[in-house]
Amino acid sequence: MVRMQQYYIQDNRPASSSAKDLFIYCVKKVIDGNRFSQSMMHNQWAAILFAYEKSSTARIDLMSKVKREYSTYFTHMNKYSFDEEKIRRDFPYLFGIEDDEEEGEYTTDSLIRDAIKAANKELREELKEHTEFLVNSSRLVFSTISNFELSTNLYKNRFDNLIVDEASMMD
Repeated sequence: MVRMQQYYIQDNRPASSSAKDLFIYCVKKVIDGNRFSQSMMHNQWAAILFAYEKSSTARIDLMSKVKREYSTYFTHMNKYSFDEEKIRRDFPYLFGIEDDEEEGEYTTDSLIRDAIKAANKELREELKEHTEFLVNSSRLVFSTISNFELSTNLYKNRFDNLIVDEASMMD
């Protein structure tokens, strides 16, 4: 199991200024302060999580780096919060949950693989939602994409024209 202490150095600071160490540091501070349910403005999060920095600009820059690199782990509103469910799913070791791989220790490969799986899953969900939006708001649909899947939305909606090139669907 990954030891949590390695992500902090003396004076309760992140181990380095890398986005990963900053993110892990922030999550541990949120866990320690029981702040998952709190929604705050960007500068408020920066002030709470990076209080060791004297400059408010430096605090905001650090928080911006974390939010930019790990944006999928935050709610996307003016006031935002850390998304506990996604963080727990993709970084269980931060909550003291062991990985089954290699005698209960996380490896770099397993972390990368888990992050890629999570990103792919989220992208697929976004693509599905966007595709449904496009189909629902379209008046004309033309597809020549191989392996095109006829969605039930195509049967429910009324289009001025629906053209599916069946030859492109053949393997």
